[in-house]
Amino acid sequence: GPERVDDALVEGFLAPARTPGALLVLRKIYTGAPGPTPMGLWESAKVQKAEWPLKLIWGSEDALTPLDAGVGLYWQREKENGRVDLEVVPGGHIPHDDNPLGVNAALLAWLQTTEEAA
Repeated sequence: GPERVDDALVEGFLAPARTPGALLVLRKIYTGAPGPTPMGLWESAKVQKAEWPLKLIWGSEDALTPLDAGVGLYWQREKENGRVDLEVVPGGHIPHDDNPLGVNAALLAWLQTTEEAA
């Protein structure tokens, strides 16, 4: 939430934009080809053949990529099919900033299950 925004966080976003060449990089990011989607990468033959585990941690208040539309619905279907572990935690689009304790707890619990399966 807004209460977590401080001068250090703002400076962390602004400082890279002040470096030489940053404008060209930002222009390319925002006007260039978007590249593969996360879903496309997940469905690639290499990833599917490897059967890598995937943990998704989603912010419950994510307004940019809500769970009830597009990308969110895709990952929910993958969870229902048993192909990914999708966990919703309190937070927004960047849950590790909004709720670091919740995200860390989710990751640690999941990592223990991957160790047990290995």
